[in-house]
Amino acid sequence: MNVCFKIDGYSGRERRVFSAPPSEVNVYLSKAPHDIMTVGPILRVHPSLHVICMIRDPRDTVTSMHGKAPDRYWAGLKFWKAYIPFWQKVRSHPRFTTIKYEDFVADPDETQDQLVGAIPFLEQRAPFSKYHEVAAPSQFSKDALGSVRPIRPTSVGRWRNHRSRVAGQLDLHGPITEDLIAFGYEEDDSWLQELEGVEPDKSPSHHSEQFSRTDLWVRRSMGYIGALIVLARRMGVEPLKIVDWIPRRWIPSQI
Repeated sequence: MNVCFKIDGYSGRERRVFSAPPSEVNVYLSKAPHDIMTVGPILRVHPSLHVICMIRDPRDTVTSMHGKAPDRYWAGLKFWKAYIPFWQKVRSHPRFTTIKYEDFVADPDETQDQLVGAIPFLEQRAPFSKYHEVAAPSQFSKDALGSVRPIRPTSVGRWRNHRSRVAGQLDLHGPITEDLIAFGYEEDDSWLQELEGVEPDKSPSHHSEQFSRTDLWVRRSMGYIGALIVLARRMGVEPLKIVDWIPRRWIPSQI
């Protein structure tokens, strides 16, 4: 997004949607996957906010690795199970755009056209298909993702090379077939035949396999806290006092 559109300011690392831009900018870009649990209330009070949500086959997601933890899978199905109900609540909002990862990597320029149609102030600088030719990623991004590569569908369906992982995640978190059908990844439950006789791999992911009740409560509450932060800023009020009671690990260093 930052490379291929005209973006005045962006965060090189994950930054919450209610965080203030580091400077005065017209178009500011941020990213934080767990913001899906908070954007509902914030969209109601932030009229210039647009949200892009990327959906990916959860079987491929749970088999992803990360440069920071190359010896284990990065995250399990707990995120999918927690996030989908929030997506369902906000998916029809006019400033909320859902992109399927598989569509993006198959035809990145078509996805870019979709975003231009959904977010009127975006100005294209380069086509998504040429991203690898013009990108200059930060060291943080290189550490996480490795080298800059063309956008290609090479990782779609790779869960079939990690069937034990998928079987283990189903044992830990429950079925996902209804979701797979709803998002067009499967037509029925016949895909489960590919897991028959597979020994489930329940080895720990980099992220813990379950949310604590406190974690979930805080994550859900941050939508309303974030909305208060946005409203406070719009009224010229320092918002830090609003979040003093929240554990600091859930709050960005700059809000």
